Amino acid sequence: AAVAKGAAARRGPLVCRAAGEDGGSEAEERFRLNNLSPQPGSKKKRNRIGRGYGAGQGGSAGKGMRGQNARSGGGTRPGFEGGQNPLYRRLPKLKGIAGGKRTE
Repeated sequence: AAVAKGAAARRGPLVCRAAGEDGGSEAEERFRLNNLSPQPGSKKKRNRIGRGYGAGQGGSAGKGMRGQNARSGGGTRPGFEGGQNPLYRRLPKLKGIAGGKRTE
């Protein structure tokens, strides 16, 4: 079965349930797929934001009262500097250096 792309990163460290408290095992049980479980306390439920006051993050959902970043799809594009001429437009295009021209 195919695993989701970020699933391995979300999983916590694995421990062997068959192993004893001291780390050793009584019958030298090996790590198998049927005796693996996540470390206690490593699986934390994600906070569902903006799903009502009873859920804990209702109302403005932690985004403040007003403003561009409080709206849906809020924020600016990468490189935007609030109307100031952005850095990628202030710098020269470096013609020839990035194109692979050789200087002998």
